[in-house]
Amino acid sequence: LLLLLLLLLLLLLVLLFFAGKTNICNTKFSSGTCLNITNISLRKDWFFECLAQARFTKIIEKISFRIDVVEKMAPWVLSSSNVSLEGTEIIVKSPFPFFIACYVEGRPKPKIKWLKDGENIDEIIENNDVVSLSDDNQILEFKFSIKKYEGKYECNVENRVGHIQPFTNVIIEDEALAHSDTNLAITILSLAIIVIISLSFVIILVIRNKRNKKIRNDMLQLQLFYFRKGNVGKMNKKCSIEEQAELLPYDNAFEVERENITLGKQLGAGAFGRVLLAQVKGLNGKESPTRVAVKMCKFGHDKAHLRALIMELKIMIHLGKHLNIVNLLGAHTSNIDKGELWILVEYCKYGNLLKFIQRGKAQFINQMDPVTSDIDMGRTSPLENNPLSTTSLGCSI
Repeated sequence: LLLLLLLLLLLLLVLLFFAGKTNICNTKFSSGTCLNITNISLRKDWFFECLAQARFTKIIEKISFRIDVVEKMAPWVLSSSNVSLEGTEIIVKSPFPFFIACYVEGRPKPKIKWLKDGENIDEIIENNDVVSLSDDNQILEFKFSIKKYEGKYECNVENRVGHIQPFTNVIIEDEALAHSDTNLAITILSLAIIVIISLSFVIILVIRNKRNKKIRNDMLQLQLFYFRKGNVGKMNKKCSIEEQAELLPYDNAFEVERENITLGKQLGAGAFGRVLLAQVKGLNGKESPTRVAVKMCKFGHDKAHLRALIMELKIMIHLGKHLNIVNLLGAHTSNIDKGELWILVEYCKYGNLLKFIQRGKAQFINQMDPVTSDIDMGRTSPLENNPLSTTSLGCSI
């Protein structure tokens, strides 16, 4: 019995607390109940649930929602406004546009009316394209300024809790004075636009240069990869090695460190390259320095010259060592990305074959008959180097 009394008391308190009633809300296609709460206490976490059960399927649906009950508050002016309860001053140079902002808060949301020199602003705004209101009447905007818009502007803010009236005094400076300032402003604006365009152009160039530099760097890295690894799979058996030497891999066993190479005098130079005498330490496992000839591109060479030198290096690696040719001893390729490639070959201290033949031209004995192509062993003196030999003429002396 005591428990029943407590439940009845609790129910009575709830009914008194809410002071609400439930109504039946029916339409042509639906039916339901409405809870009307006429008095509710201040609280931020009222939680309500509405349960409904289908008539035939008996399926229960539930809707939950929360109500925050907040305290009523009189309106107040936000700091972002350019009006205040004490009054502010706005100085405008004709004919520049300006605006008056009256940002306010309150509970419930306050209504705003504007006054100019004590008169309703609606008379000024009506049929006027220059003056307009926006943002729930919080902003009074002027597309340009003239002397007649000068005066005291009041922002009348009101809700059912309270009322405030912040204001500002608008001063519009002389148009002639403003005109010179306008020219100055136009000049400054023009210079600013020129500077912005120039900076934009420079930024675009820098970005494009960086992009191109990245592309070039990526291409260089790809070229370095193919230089070292080659692409043997793409070689065509019907073509000669000379035509596809770039597809051959580089053998790192030929690599010689820069600190082991001591360059000497120049031995010779060609169309795009030069040859220097050098001493190389630790070559082929030798402790003593080895004299070698170093082939390299000339300063200021182009990519075609470097490409030709790379092809020569790869062909020499492919051919290997042979008694009758100048053999490859090593190469320095660490700085090939900077266009520097050194090929180390055997040093021929007696010069090349052409110079050897030229030096011995006077003592050369041509024993080959130019007509019969037979060897004439009877020739034993350079003086007998007559193309018309006695044998070919069919006579003897």
